[in-house]
Amino acid sequence: MVDNVLAYVVCVVFCVSNVDRLPYVEATILELFRYKTLGPLAVPHRTMKDTAVGGYFIPGLTTVR
Repeated sequence: MVDNVLAYVVCVVFCVSNVDRLPYVEATILELFRYKTLGPLAVPHRTMKDTAVGGYFIPGLTTVR
């Protein structure tokens, strides 16, 4: 399948321009990311001032994830 789609490429290199022509490869990669990510996708945030969320008090300059 990959050879048919990318017949002009000797060494198969997956790049953004080929994603639309390789749906199974894209689905496999997305499923792997869903199952286990390589690292955290969100960075921690910090409150700027004292606040309350859902009835919980959060002091200023607190790191939240």
